[in-house]
Amino acid sequence: EPGDTLSGIALWWFGSSEEHFWRRIWLANRRTIGPNPNLIRSSQWLRLPFSGFNYHVERGDTLSQLAQWVYGDGNQWERIHDANPWTPTTSKLVGGSGSQGRRSRLGRRVSVPWGGERAVRAALRCCAKAVT
Repeated sequence: EPGDTLSGIALWWFGSSEEHFWRRIWLANRRTIGPNPNLIRSSQWLRLPFSGFNYHVERGDTLSQLAQWVYGDGNQWERIHDANPWTPTTSKLVGGSGSQGRRSRLGRRVSVPWGGERAVRAALRCCAKAVT
C-alpha cells in the first residue's frame, strides 16, 4: 500500500519494528526491493518470512553480517553456517575461502533459519491480531 515501510510491515508481522525484524523482510525480498530498503513501492508483492527464508548472496556478504541483520547478533553466524554446510567456515560468503578451500558464488542462495522463540511468539501474536 502507499506509505508502507519495512518497519511498519515488521511491526504488523513480527510485533516489533526493531531493525533485525525489518531486515529479515528486506533480506527475504532483496531482489524485489533492491539495495535500498527504504524504497518499497506500492503493489510490490513481498514474502513475509515465518520459518526462515532463502537469501540471495551478494558481493561482500558475510555470515556475521547476515546474523547481525537477522538475529541482532553477529556472533550467531554459526546458525546460518550449520544450515548451509557448503559455506566457508570463515564468515566470508563471497570471495573468501574456507578451511577446505571452498569458495561461494555470487547469486547462490543461503538458507537463513528462524530467529528463535522470541520471534516465533511475536509472529504468532501478530498473526492472532490480524485474524481477530
